[in-house]
Amino acid sequence: MVKRKNIKKIRTMEKKDLEGNEESLDEVMKPKINTNKELYWVFGAMVGLIIIFLVSYSIFQGFKNINYQGLTFKKEMFGQIPLYHYYYIGKIKSVTGGVVSEQNRKIDLFLRNNPKENNISVDGEIIFPEDKNVYIGIGSEGISECKYSVIGLATLSSFLSQNGIGIKAGAANLEDAKANNLTYINCEKYPESAVVLIEKGDETKITKSKDYCYTISVNNCETLPAIEKFIVQSLIDAKERAKSSGQYQNDVTLAKKKNFK
Repeated sequence: MVKRKNIKKIRTMEKKDLEGNEESLDEVMKPKINTNKELYWVFGAMVGLIIIFLVSYSIFQGFKNINYQGLTFKKEMFGQIPLYHYYYIGKIKSVTGGVVSEQNRKIDLFLRNNPKENNISVDGEIIFPEDKNVYIGIGSEGISECKYSVIGLATLSSFLSQNGIGIKAGAANLEDAKANNLTYINCEKYPESAVVLIEKGDETKITKSKDYCYTISVNNCETLPAIEKFIVQSLIDAKERAKSSGQYQNDVTLAKKKNFK
């Protein structure tokens, strides 16, 4: 009897010991399971933040890019001044030792006004004949006293010269030309070349008369947006000509050949 009781007692103790071990094992495993769940949620949160960042960055970049008539401008800041930057590869003709060759050149254009919001009207295709200077006639009244006229004229000059086009500037008014010893520029005087007359008008707009004669009429000192519109439209027209000729390859030949049809 004593032996049986002892055996029963030993078995009871073993059972309790086993049960105790099972409970202690659960207690050990629980923190590990909780730790795995925490790592899972932390990892998920990090992935979510990365996705949000990428989406936000993409949207922000979209706000910085302005698409207008096939041209993509990037909005950049020069200090506190917003600029609209567009660049392209221009095919520039050069003459070296009597040999004429074409070379590709990166051309940068910076505008002060958003081209998508520039609603100045343009009447007629803008063409710059190849191997000809562009003559710019500037009216004295309503132009010279405007704050941004100098910036506009500098932008136009830079744009043309980067594209390998020569520039001759003078006065659009004969009396002003005589009084200030300047070249008098009008469309009749240079019929084979592009002539750009910048004069005061009742409405800011761009009109074309004859083959290569353009008048940029300026009202309320809108010289800069008017000139910028002229530049952008000339690029759009050049790209359209290239497309229609089947030669469009993301580059631009601003000047038009005489035999171009």
